[in-house]
This record gives sequence, C-alpha cells and structure tokens, in this order.
Amino acid sequence: MRTAFILMITLSFMAGCVTLSMAESADWIYYGVEKLGVHYYDRQSIKSISKNVRQVWTKHVITTKEQRNLYIKYLNEKNLPTRGDEDVSYRLDLSEINCSTAEIRLTSYSEYNTSSMPIYSESNLMLKPLPIPPDSIANALYKIVCKSTKK
Repeated sequence: MRTAFILMITLSFMAGCVTLSMAESADWIYYGVEKLGVHYYDRQSIKSISKNVRQVWTKHVITTKEQRNLYIKYLNEKNLPTRGDEDVSYRLDLSEINCSTAEIRLTSYSEYNTSSMPIYSESNLMLKPLPIPPDSIANALYKIVCKSTKK
C-alpha cells in the first residue's frame, strides 16, 4: 500500500514537471476571453492523432478574485477537487477536438498557483467528448484547430 502511494505521488510530480516544462517552452497565442479568464493555445502543440481528431495544449489564465471564485464554483459543480485553488493563477489543458463532429474532450489538466508551482494535476482522463456550443470559448478554439480540415 505504501509503495502504491509513493508511486502515485512520484507520477503526479513527474506529470506536473512535464506540464510545467511544456508551459515554459510554449508559444502561447491569445484566442479569447470569458468570465472565467483569458485563454491561449500553443500553435506548435497542435497535432493530428487520427483522421478527424486534433490534440492541442491550452492555457487558461485567471487574473481576478472574481474569476478565481467563479472557477472554484465551476470545479465544485463538476465535482472536481479544489484544494489550493484559492491561489490558482492558471491551468494547462490537453484537449482533443473532433473536427468532423465538433466535439471536445479534456484528456489532462494541471493547475498552478501565482508562483507557478503545481497545485493539482490529472492525466489520462477518460472523459466523454462533449458537443462544442456555438459562440463559446471552445468554439473559438475549434475554429482555429480545425480550420485546415474544413471542406
């Protein structure tokens, strides 16, 4: 049991280090703002993982106390952990976008505090793809990521 716990902590730390390294080397490009914060994507991270599905890293920056409170409320509504989120500054997401069905699926995410230290990380999420609503921040990303696959 203790070995499994140590392994879990080590893997979480390694996932956080990889994502932090990726965050520092990424070329973040602004693609939108909404009530929860400002959103960026890394153009160089976009890759096709199948005929119609593309993968992309995004960064969600939370700058105000109001945005932070709304973000914590959002996490609570989704039954996601909120430990340390009173100090959250940004979040890195790895998402898959299906360009033919206009669906998005979160595969991993990491949250960081104002000192860029990891707060929480979750990888290999097996979440169901969700439809991308029109006029949403996800739709703005969809248009960017899938523009070259449109007929």
